[in-house]
Amino acid sequence: MTDEEKQRSLKGDEYAIRCENSHVIRHRHKKPPTKDCLSSSSSIFVTKNLTIITAQTGSTAILPCVLMGFVNGVVSWKRLKDYTLLTVGSTRYTTSNRFVPEQVKSQNVQHWRLLIKFVEHNDAGMYECQVSTYPPAYIHMRLKVIDAYAMINGSPELYIKNGSEMHLTCKFIQSTEEPSFVFWYHENMMINFDQYRGISTFKNKSTSSLTIATINHSHSGNYSCVPSNMKPASISVHILDDEKPAAMHTDNRNFAPTVTKPKIYSAFVIIMYISFSFFYLFLF
Repeated sequence: MTDEEKQRSLKGDEYAIRCENSHVIRHRHKKPPTKDCLSSSSSIFVTKNLTIITAQTGSTAILPCVLMGFVNGVVSWKRLKDYTLLTVGSTRYTTSNRFVPEQVKSQNVQHWRLLIKFVEHNDAGMYECQVSTYPPAYIHMRLKVIDAYAMINGSPELYIKNGSEMHLTCKFIQSTEEPSFVFWYHENMMINFDQYRGISTFKNKSTSSLTIATINHSHSGNYSCVPSNMKPASISVHILDDEKPAAMHTDNRNFAPTVTKPKIYSAFVIIMYISFSFFYLFLF
């Protein structure tokens, strides 16, 4: 990136922050937004100015720009941090095919959406939807990019009795898009379809679960939950013949561990006995 491009990028970030902060401060004091943050023709938009869109890495972010149905004009999308023109109408202007304009018309409104596929962290920032009315009208919105990850209840280790049923639940944390699939692994083997071993799996928008009807020692080891679009999670399962391992047994009446006291008194007696023996021999 050249020095000129860096300066433009910095100016774009400063503008985005200034615009957003100006809106928040003026809203708090019940003042109208500054002129550079909101067009005087904002009444043509159904989508609110400074809408925040959150998307996880690897997903498809959808930036909405909904106009009143009577509006005539070409809609364009711009990325403000580097002033890149992304789309004009249904045409993509950027070289990246991750940016896709999408138009959906209905009876009373027009939807001009910008799709950003396979979202990356550097996609975060402010975007502008502009309509070529006279004067031009525009609104801004902010894209936040987060990392989604999986988490298995009870991790990192689970102790379970031999012969019982095992149920593992994998939660999707900070997920904005449901994974298209979730694979479960025992060690390095995918086990989603091992029904002959009494294994079943289930998935919904926020979790995936693994159930083994009757476990034995062959089921011990590492289990991994691997969603298609987020960081995986693992848990180590230990199969026990007793309900708890010896290290986990506690006496509920006394939670303090039993500590063997040093035999200081015995050592003192021995030292005194030796000292008196030497004293006795010296005298006699």
